[in-house]
Amino acid sequence: MNIDENAFSSYSNTMTEESCFTVTRNNNETSICRLIGYKKKFVAFFSGDLDAASKMHELCQEYPIPSGGRLVSAIVSLFLDGLIGFFFARKHREDEAKWTNLGQEAIQALRKWVKSSEWNFSNKLYLLEAEFYFLREDDERAMVCYQASIKAAR
Repeated sequence: MNIDENAFSSYSNTMTEESCFTVTRNNNETSICRLIGYKKKFVAFFSGDLDAASKMHELCQEYPIPSGGRLVSAIVSLFLDGLIGFFFARKHREDEAKWTNLGQEAIQALRKWVKSSEWNFSNKLYLLEAEFYFLREDDERAMVCYQASIKAAR
């Protein structure tokens, strides 16, 4: 399934993801809008379409989660936002500050989460820190963090 495929096709011939999103947006059902946005961002990211993933990041900003990372999708989303941020900071220097800030916000959240569950979040934190150092062309610190991420993920 790619970002344009209809996730509802096996349930309804008339309902599409886009029509569901429109209805839920009009009804102010933010949790469903958020989940559709997350799904599209995840699919785009994992299929390598980072341009679409960045657009879905922007869309998801309209539907923030009022909790501190209790939902798995919120955790994954924040981590992917960090990766998206550092990728675009490297690729689009004219918007580098915007995208770097997105990555740094993800790092700050993961630093808090590591305090409550190091085994679950440290590998993600190390990977984002490695991407930050890579962006700053500090290859030595980046390599240390990449290795720490691999070790923590095992």
